[in-house]
Amino acid sequence: MSKLGLAAELKQRFTACNTKAEYAAIRKAIRAYGPLLFENEMEALGVFSEGHIASEEKPFNPFARMIAGKMVNPCTKQLAREADAEEFVLFRNKPENDDHWDDGSAKWLGTASMSKNHMFISPKRNEWSVFNVATLGMGENEPFLGECMNMLKRMRGAALAFAEKNGWKNVFLGFHCYPFCTVNTLHMHVVDLDNLGPTFSHLAYKNLSVDDVLEVLEKEIIEAPLY
Repeated sequence: MSKLGLAAELKQRFTACNTKAEYAAIRKAIRAYGPLLFENEMEALGVFSEGHIASEEKPFNPFARMIAGKMVNPCTKQLAREADAEEFVLFRNKPENDDHWDDGSAKWLGTASMSKNHMFISPKRNEWSVFNVATLGMGENEPFLGECMNMLKRMRGAALAFAEKNGWKNVFLGFHCYPFCTVNTLHMHVVDLDNLGPTFSHLAYKNLSVDDVLEVLEKEIIEAPLY
């Protein structure tokens, strides 16, 4: 067992996660490391609290705080369907990141929004194992993997409905798998592919499509039906 902690161990072994093979390998590595050990590590860091995603001021998790009602969500756009809004939350990037979506300078490359139109969708739930696609279905007494898959499919549907409503004809829908994420709350990137900025290709190494995620999880369920 590594003394580095899971994030450091994974970053030693993986330099990217944008394929089904890499995603499956990361999930396998987390299971080998021990989901409970990882949960305890994140609790010690304050990222999780009593089996849930922490929403305190430190460490700062804006999405968790907005979902918990501890911070105002500045996003003025709405999801397209009432049922989607009951289950999910729509977030926007920081205004300065949106403003520099087409900026390829060293200051903004990798930080700016990936497109002129780039939004995020998160579920209104905070079980620790739902903090990222890397750990879906791994917690004790947490949502089964099949339930998580159905949630991702509904997220995909919500994203597609939102994109259609806003006239985005070609979209990337995906995630940044742990440890390559910057916010420890599950969020789907909804990116307008017809108005891409340089950050999209810069972050290609960690842009993992929702369809690839679902295919890997479906295979896990077939191979281990208890999920």
